[in-house]
Amino acid sequence: MLQHIKTLLGRFSSLSSTRHVRERVAAHITAVTGFPTSNEALRYQRGTVYLAVPPLVRGEILLKKESILKRLHEELPGTVKDLR
Repeated sequence: MLQHIKTLLGRFSSLSSTRHVRERVAAHITAVTGFPTSNEALRYQRGTVYLAVPPLVRGEILLKKESILKRLHEELPGTVKDLR
């Protein structure tokens, strides 16, 4: 019983860290590109952030990808490896 509760709580703790990563990525994208980006437009999975934004915004983000990743590595080392 106790093991089952630990497993369930472990799943919820990863959800909050995923939300935190998405919020920080959205903040850095907004700071670097000037385009306001919400964390709902981002999906984080296994070190990669997937973008669900308009093509114009996606192009600007990908042009400044290295700068965004550098800032993310300083704040969240080893968390975000790629933007797609």
